[in-house]
Amino acid sequence: MVRSPRPRRIVAALAAALLSGCRARPHRVEPPTSVARLPGAGRLLAGAAEEDITPPPGLPPFGYSAAAKHSSFAGHRVRLRAEAFAFLDAGGGLAAVVVADLGHVSAVLHREVARRVAGTTGLTADRLLLAATHTHSGPAGYAAAAWYNALGSPRIPSGFDPALADFLAGRIARAIERAFGERGAGLSPAVLRVGSVRVPGLTRNRSPEAFLRNPEASPDAPGGRAPPVDETLTLLRLDREDGTPIGGLFHFAGHQTVVSPEADLWHADVFGVATRLLGRDLAGPGGAPVLAFANGAEGDVSFAWRPEPREALAGHSEAMRLGAALAAAARGLWDSTGSAAPVPEPVAVSHAYDEVRLPGAALSDGRSLCETARFGASAMAGAEDGRSSLHPRIVREGMRREGGGCHAPKVVAIPWLQWGLQDLFGLEPPERVPVQVLRVGPLVLVGLPVEPTTQASRRVRAAVTAALETANARARPEDVLVVGLANDYASYCTTPEEYDAQHYEGASMIYGPLEGPFLAEQAARLAAALPPSPAPASPLALEPREFPVGARTRRYPQAEGGAVERRAIPGDDGTRVRVGRDRASFEWRDLDPGRIGVHEGWLVRAEVLRGGGWEPLAVEGLPQDDTGLDVEVRLLRVRGPAADWRATWYFPDRFAPGPAERYRLLVAPRGGLPALASDAFEPAVGTAVPGGESR
Repeated sequence: MVRSPRPRRIVAALAAALLSGCRARPHRVEPPTSVARLPGAGRLLAGAAEEDITPPPGLPPFGYSAAAKHSSFAGHRVRLRAEAFAFLDAGGGLAAVVVADLGHVSAVLHREVARRVAGTTGLTADRLLLAATHTHSGPAGYAAAAWYNALGSPRIPSGFDPALADFLAGRIARAIERAFGERGAGLSPAVLRVGSVRVPGLTRNRSPEAFLRNPEASPDAPGGRAPPVDETLTLLRLDREDGTPIGGLFHFAGHQTVVSPEADLWHADVFGVATRLLGRDLAGPGGAPVLAFANGAEGDVSFAWRPEPREALAGHSEAMRLGAALAAAARGLWDSTGSAAPVPEPVAVSHAYDEVRLPGAALSDGRSLCETARFGASAMAGAEDGRSSLHPRIVREGMRREGGGCHAPKVVAIPWLQWGLQDLFGLEPPERVPVQVLRVGPLVLVGLPVEPTTQASRRVRAAVTAALETANARARPEDVLVVGLANDYASYCTTPEEYDAQHYEGASMIYGPLEGPFLAEQAARLAAALPPSPAPASPLALEPREFPVGARTRRYPQAEGGAVERRAIPGDDGTRVRVGRDRASFEWRDLDPGRIGVHEGWLVRAEVLRGGGWEPLAVEGLPQDDTGLDVEVRLLRVRGPAADWRATWYFPDRFAPGPAERYRLLVAPRGGLPALASDAFEPAVGTAVPGGESR
């Protein structure tokens, strides 16, 4: 999470937290009532599916906290999705990996999704790796810890939104159930291939001074100097036996902060752009394979965005540029991996999982983590490429204090207030968090609930690799992938050397300097205990759990009910469409946000008149509707059971309308209301602006 707060918002947020956090009742997630048993089929079976998880407008965003310009988002530009990959090996060992376009995952979501799917898929929480892409343009209000629900968004006051949590859990569960099918009927015999490639120049280390404190960064380090970022793009590719693609799970490290704090629309950022462009390129007669990018060691890694375009266009044009570059690299890797030898059968699927307590946790050498969670003052300065208005007048990166107990050299930010929020008013930080090791063939996925830095991730990978070697379950270091933001959220994870620098990342590691080594030990312990396939069900994943989510809120829009006349809202000139040099827009009255069903397929699309009839428009294979990259939908105002909306189609940079060719914007039928079309219009030829401005 990147936070660059404004002083007034800090004061208001803390005051609101004091008023709203008073020991609210915990949120309880019950165990599943039944767990299906899926028999092995003699070889690896796999499936994949995706679902739209775009929430309606009106909710606060997560990621930029008080630095976000808008306290609630008005619509969407690049929809949020969840991609699920299901695996069942010859002996009945099963697992699922889900990647969701969210700022973080919470243990509430992780447990609730597993509860919903256990009866049909056999999947329990210990076998589910649920990870976030870390887009900072996703919703807030579903965290398992009250601290993030209260202070993780610019909405004041904020809190846990049960309706939002229910929506997200339901959509993610649906993706998993479709990937498995009814009791495994959707799984197919699968061929697994693994490949990787280096993608230079796409990312940068945003905290180089802290990174250089690591001995591995020294020119004299054994094995050579460690690079400041991990530029490796890894692919787990799944095909059916006849060669038809099932899906591709990519792994890459990069902060999803290219879409800037100025944005006010849901946006899947670089990874979302890359999946759509790659999906277009790989689409066949049966559609595109399911594609996802799981995030790795992004804690100190930013994409190499250019400041001026990012600020001018709220980051969308830069997300398009960088997403296209990532998609091109991914396409090359997809093609080369497709011609590689498959992983030979038997392909085993196994897992190990635990939920560990962080406060005061002991390491093997007798040292321990801090008993209390505290953020450092340097975190209030913001990251190096996202400074807050407090830097450097009030706080700065690198603030250190010798001595001071367990958290030293951290300068604790407003210690009396942190004590009051946590100990007096019950805004609890995460205490018990999941750690997971999941193996699919040669790949070992280490799911951690933190944002690990580059070198912290490398140390986890080295510890896991060594543990597997000791247990005679060897894996190449490059096949051990640390997946951050998995199954829950507990801020950052750095090395002790980086913590000592007390830059943004180290100041944001909440249980002191040893949290990184502790998580590495826990991951190694689980790796050494990976059971043979089939893996037995874990009783740990089946027990009830209560989460201290804090105060509750009802930001998720409720259906107002009542009749609505769907109609266009004409402009001052009486026309039902507004055409500019790089866009066309259309306003209309429709159902309220609680009934519009944003996630239920496309809502607005561009159409072209050809052969006497209107047909959907695609440009270079990309649909020109709001499930793609070029159409945004924005809520203007709510009028009781009705609401006013605006759709804007930004002409893509290679859009070349024919002479006298006519177009229109069409709103899809919703809630029993018929489709609604704008007036026809003729865009001027060659006037498009690449990227399209979003304001």
